[in-house]
Amino acid sequence: MSATSTHGVAQSPTDDVRVEPVTGRDPRWALAAVATVVVLALVPLLFEPRFYFADDTQAGAYPIWFQLGGHLLQGELPFFEPSRWMAGNYVAEGQWGLFNPVVWLIGLFAASVGDAVLVSTVVKIAFLAISSGGAYLLVRSYRGSRPWSAVVAVLLPFTGFTLYVDAASWVTALFVWALLPWVWWGLRRTLLAHGNPVVPFVLGYVLITVGYVHGTLMLCVVIAATLLDGALARRWRDSLRVLGVGALLGLVALAVYLPGVLTAPVTARGDDSIFNTNFMSPDLSGLATAGTPLAQPWLTGFWAVPVAAPLMYVAWVLPLVVLVSPSRARPLLRSSAGLLAVGAAAAFLAFGPSDMGPLRFPGRVLPYLSLVLLVLLGMLLSRASVRPSRGRLVGSLALVVGGAAFAWFESPGWWKVIGLGAVLAAAGVVLVLRVLARDGRSWSLVAVVILGTLLVTTAQHYFFPRSPLPDFGLPESRTDYSHALPGVDGDVLVVGRPTFDGEWWRSTLYANAWYLNDADVVNVYSPIAHRAFSEELCMDAHGVVCWEVFDTLFAEDPTTGRSVLDLLSVNAVQILARPGAPQEGQADPYEDASVPEGWTEVTRDEVSAVWVRDEPVEGAGGVVWTAPGTVLSQVETDSRSVTFQVDAVPADGGQVVLSRLDWPGYDVVGASQGESLRGYLLTIDVPAASEGETVSVTFTPPAWYACLAALAIALAGASAWGVTAAVSRRRRGPTAGAVEAGRPSVSRPG
Repeated sequence: MSATSTHGVAQSPTDDVRVEPVTGRDPRWALAAVATVVVLALVPLLFEPRFYFADDTQAGAYPIWFQLGGHLLQGELPFFEPSRWMAGNYVAEGQWGLFNPVVWLIGLFAASVGDAVLVSTVVKIAFLAISSGGAYLLVRSYRGSRPWSAVVAVLLPFTGFTLYVDAASWVTALFVWALLPWVWWGLRRTLLAHGNPVVPFVLGYVLITVGYVHGTLMLCVVIAATLLDGALARRWRDSLRVLGVGALLGLVALAVYLPGVLTAPVTARGDDSIFNTNFMSPDLSGLATAGTPLAQPWLTGFWAVPVAAPLMYVAWVLPLVVLVSPSRARPLLRSSAGLLAVGAAAAFLAFGPSDMGPLRFPGRVLPYLSLVLLVLLGMLLSRASVRPSRGRLVGSLALVVGGAAFAWFESPGWWKVIGLGAVLAAAGVVLVLRVLARDGRSWSLVAVVILGTLLVTTAQHYFFPRSPLPDFGLPESRTDYSHALPGVDGDVLVVGRPTFDGEWWRSTLYANAWYLNDADVVNVYSPIAHRAFSEELCMDAHGVVCWEVFDTLFAEDPTTGRSVLDLLSVNAVQILARPGAPQEGQADPYEDASVPEGWTEVTRDEVSAVWVRDEPVEGAGGVVWTAPGTVLSQVETDSRSVTFQVDAVPADGGQVVLSRLDWPGYDVVGASQGESLRGYLLTIDVPAASEGETVSVTFTPPAWYACLAALAIALAGASAWGVTAAVSRRRRGPTAGAVEAGRPSVSRPG
């Protein structure tokens, strides 16, 4: 028995597993959806020109792009920098995109254009458009119609968490999420249409090498789900092809993440326990507002609650689910098992414990859950829907009212705005139902959805013009980052937290913004940190050092007789003013501290005071102390290594302390690595009989050569496989081409 879709195309859901997915040859629908997304993505800029330059973008990602681009222009990649201390182990950090050609291009773009807001905006809108194209292809791979695929492609980039958190701030999360539909489509193409396996490999490679673990985790889920689809369809041979792609991508993931895993014991991410604090943990009542455009969910995070942004919003068309006929949808469940499995995994991660080992902030998975919900909706409305009726109209409006009610439960004082959002959603749903009932023309459906999304997006940004994440007020022009610490040479440590008031950046900077300044500042951002170092300096992930540790910095270390600043090779200290009157027990070195002997205060304003050494010292990385009786010469230092000759050493051996963190990965020749000074400074034990010998200390990321070998095998294997598949396809002739183009073909069970 055939079923008729809402746009008049006959479908036969009962034979779905036996028919290849349709990819389609008409690109107009996808191009129109992508172009629409680009235009709609400009709406936030009408209300907040810096919308795409919030929080971690301005203090984290953009400076990394600039720094990476600068290194690329010099013909190198930055793997390790001791003067950045806990942020300088770039391979273990994982999120610099060191193996990612797309991130390289972004870095070159950032290094070539002087407007940080412009660069961030262009990059993010581009990835919103990328997500739209991938969503279109993914729905089509489930034999969704072109109109409903275009609808999903228009709606997906404007889900709440994606737009207000990932696009506004957490851009690496945006990258991997935007790429996942493309990889998923490539895997399904490999499984169902004999597609070249190099396509999902290349797409997966780009996703994994961004270095954002949630994206890689969801990619693993997608690979497993695709294998599930292959098993249910009894496509064993094609499933092996998908498994092969997964194995090659596993080698890429090994190269990206293994150094970080082996470094984890000394980092703040070494805890593998599972617990729940409910921090950034969505709940089911919030999910009930997914179709309510102007809801304020009770979702905790780096903001007040209820959060001033529709972070749980998915799409205003969700009430159209009433058009889905259960009897027509039931036969599709088998061929959609993988899609449902990905949704179940995303729901588990989103609504599960807040902390599972290194995985934190479950809200980060909401964009993946939104992806599954919209793809599923697009597929069902394409293949299992019925014509609108009065009863289904009432049902859809009941869902709109129900969502608004849950939104009111969570934020009663916001009822007028919630009501306006409900009216917009209800009007849009009614108009879509009218088009489907009376017109049925495909372009009319998409036009109504575009208009509705434009109105909803405009209303959202009228009431919620900014991300709930902070804007630190960092400037747009890259030249403005040069105002802080002019003429200060050597390594600098900043004590205190900026006020973020006015043009505060003229005196100091924050987190990775220091990469845009000429000074070599210790206080840059690190998502992994070094536990012992960060605890002693009371340094948070953004590089902020507590005022309370100021005295510790100048205190004498009992083992070496040197101050902590001496051991860190710090040449200057910037002390930030503490706002307000300090409470009991709080330190205010800006007001109270006296300049110690050997230091001079060179500047003081209402924001900070800067002290510099009377006798400058070399930057971090070299020898800062030798035990009595140990004499060295010919000391040579670069970012990854230290070499010295031992001229004298006591009978019981000597010790050498380097101004380097004791990251796993150091290799010592001619001596041995000793117990770390103060729990974090690299210490070398020099044997008694080593007089006249040369000692070399070299850092290489843990398992580095194995990682490079894994990466080389993956690239070589995928390249050879891709060429072989292309040659084989050409020999198969036009029949294979028809399958690739998406024309129905009876599948062979392997």
